[in-house]
Amino acid sequence: ISSGCYALVYRGLPFCFVLFFISCRRYSTKPSCRSVRNVVKRIGLFGAFGFNRGDDALALSLIEGFRHRRRNIEFIVPVLKPGAFGGLSNVQTFLLDRGSLHGALRLIKAIAAADAVILGAGSIIQDKLGGGYFRGTLGYSCTVATLCRILRKPSVTGPIGVDALSSKRNEIIARWILSQPQRVFVRDNLSAMIANAFLNVGARRRVTVMCDPVFGWDMDSRSRLS
Repeated sequence: ISSGCYALVYRGLPFCFVLFFISCRRYSTKPSCRSVRNVVKRIGLFGAFGFNRGDDALALSLIEGFRHRRRNIEFIVPVLKPGAFGGLSNVQTFLLDRGSLHGALRLIKAIAAADAVILGAGSIIQDKLGGGYFRGTLGYSCTVATLCRILRKPSVTGPIGVDALSSKRNEIIARWILSQPQRVFVRDNLSAMIANAFLNVGARRRVTVMCDPVFGWDMDSRSRLS
């Protein structure tokens, strides 16, 4: 068998697992955020963390914000570089590797272990680094949103940046991503306008503009998180 055939089968494996979960679970009804508000003990924070200091600051500020209200809440955070967020108590990290079967299974397991999921923050709706159902930040966000739907995990975004996309296909993918969470939080008015255009429902959709959490973060507070 040629190497091209191996590559085709290998890249299609994550999609096959998604189809497997679809066939095994009923997911027509979205979970309610209110129904799990009092039982959330572990939050999955799924963004592009461990790549630059800006995204890492977003993750740390979100963790600190939740722990102001619930000190013992746990987090599951995929990272792009080993060692990111090392030493933080009740923060479980794992290396994000969507290019392997083991990495895909690890991502599914992490979402299944979370009581609720936050998709983002950062500019997750953009195709400058690749687009489509599996490639780039857009493909990653699509995978997480789809798994949350299949596994019936309550989810919200945010706050995220939403950019204009380069193709109609990517806009359809963005519409799917943004239609899955129970609430969509964005970080600026332009992102809200683009998100509403993708959703094609205008102001009727619950797209909320909120402050970037880093603006309210005490930069000396990382020691208090450990």
